[in-house]
Amino acid sequence: MINKIDLDSIAINTKVMSMLSKEVCEEYSIFPYDIRNNEIYLATFTEHTNEEINRLRFILKKKVIFNLCTIDQFKIYLDKYYEEIYRKQIVKGLKGEEYPRKELDKEVKGPIISLVDSIFREGIEKGASDIHIEPWKDRITVRYRIDGVLNIFSTLPKNLYEVIATRIKVMANMDITNKYTPEDGEINLKVKEHIYDLRISTMPTVHGEKFVLRILQRNAPLLNINKLGFTPKDYRILKNILKFKQGLIIITGPTGSGKTTTLYSMINELNEETRNIVTVEKPVECEVEGINQVSIGEGSATYGNILKAVLRQDPDVIMVGEIIDKETAEVAIRASLTGHLVLTTLHTNDASSAINRLTNMGIDGDIIKSSLVLVIAQRLTRLICEKCKVKYKLSKEEKKLLAMDRIEEGYRGTGCIKCNSTGYRGRTVAYEIMIMGKRLKESMDSGDSDILRNIAIEEGMITMNEYFKELVVEGSTSVEEYYGNMQVYNIEKALGVDYGV
Repeated sequence: MINKIDLDSIAINTKVMSMLSKEVCEEYSIFPYDIRNNEIYLATFTEHTNEEINRLRFILKKKVIFNLCTIDQFKIYLDKYYEEIYRKQIVKGLKGEEYPRKELDKEVKGPIISLVDSIFREGIEKGASDIHIEPWKDRITVRYRIDGVLNIFSTLPKNLYEVIATRIKVMANMDITNKYTPEDGEINLKVKEHIYDLRISTMPTVHGEKFVLRILQRNAPLLNINKLGFTPKDYRILKNILKFKQGLIIITGPTGSGKTTTLYSMINELNEETRNIVTVEKPVECEVEGINQVSIGEGSATYGNILKAVLRQDPDVIMVGEIIDKETAEVAIRASLTGHLVLTTLHTNDASSAINRLTNMGIDGDIIKSSLVLVIAQRLTRLICEKCKVKYKLSKEEKKLLAMDRIEEGYRGTGCIKCNSTGYRGRTVAYEIMIMGKRLKESMDSGDSDILRNIAIEEGMITMNEYFKELVVEGSTSVEEYYGNMQVYNIEKALGVDYGV
């Protein structure tokens, strides 16, 4: 009978890991976590044959003791601890001298190539959206943006900077001699049977070029709308509106609020062979089978002139990555009035402000009334890690910030290996949906987004602020997340409360 073990609740003895390679651990589905006297303790999620046990005894020259853990714990701990050991071993063997160009070429395997690959692989496996490689006076930091937040995952010696930078540029076919002007590039990488596109941006700083790599999984499965976090009622509303033959749907929010994900989910919902769907993006974020996608490059092409060409392609549905100017807005709105369903995004804080943004661009109010069907404003909020979630009593300041007397307790994550010690794991959407009914359209002439907002509330809209509060009450997210995402609504409270976040 194998005893069960919770790896989160014990101290890991990293010394034992030098006795087994990661490849052997993966082959036998074991994670070594302790050594005492002549015994090595192994966590596993499966049974082993006598032959396998004898082989391990032979490899280790010691007695082996198995304890049962979950498969999730096994994967998390194996990747975390062995990736750290692997990188330290590589760095230890490097001196930072100049390497010949041929040793940094794509096909050659060596310590620098292994080091850079390990940085990319770890970022992908941890679910990062971006990797930041930053040179400082005395070190290099590697940060991953996970669930919208940057955290340092590695610190490397500064003397390795030049060879790391050169290796990345070689992989991306960038100019290795250009160190003083920004540059863009792309790397294609295969990790665990998936292909990833790493879009690279460099920026010269006083300590060297900083690299930011956006991670995009090629042919990644698109989320269904019902998986985004919308309530059953709002999901039904969206499903029904997406059946419209024409009209304009706008998703609003700041950068990083999930607008593109929502757009792609809608496109996925509409993707049938009976529809001609065309997207115009800068650049295309995700290739989708069955959809005609146009990527705007750096030349003379603009959203406006590409959209004019799209209208000659007999489209049923058009997705525009973003309305950035009057020309784009006019062509998109004209398309939505002439038998096309148009989906797009804007940068505004809430749903009602989208109308003002369009009028400020110079779009006639009557045209907006005739075309606009629906506006969704949204933010992404981190979910509290279920593994380390704890309940606590809210402070007076927190209760005042929430303006909810009925709530006495909140939740937060204490941090564990499963959430990379952040207290959060995964994200969901907080949103508001403004349906352009008759009263709203009649009130548009006022030009006051507050009036429009109040009418939308009277007609049943749950504001994003209130939706966010409910996520706090149910324990899905924290007061800190509410504060950070909704500070535009709480500026007076933010100035009047020494909140300490």
